[in-house]
Amino acid sequence: MLITAADGGQHRIEFTGWTTGEPVDNLVLGAAWRSQLAWAGSELLIESQVSQNNRKFHFRDFWSLSSDGEALTMTHRGDDLAGQVTVLVRDLA
Repeated sequence: MLITAADGGQHRIEFTGWTTGEPVDNLVLGAAWRSQLAWAGSELLIESQVSQNNRKFHFRDFWSLSSDGEALTMTHRGDDLAGQVTVLVRDLA
């Protein structure tokens, strides 16, 4: 995923895993992520334990695709970022 910040800075993030619930390890922007991915109904749940700068974080990201396939939504539920919602909209420009 290529992320462009408001200041124009760009970061490329790569994250791999299986949707079988098997634990996987990834390095994301220098932080160690231990995650499990599984389907929760029509949503993909990615649950991660993250270690960064001597701190520990717990994330539960629920990913869903809109019915028209134009928007991907990620919602945090029951984790350290509970209530945060990110919506990625297809840009065909």
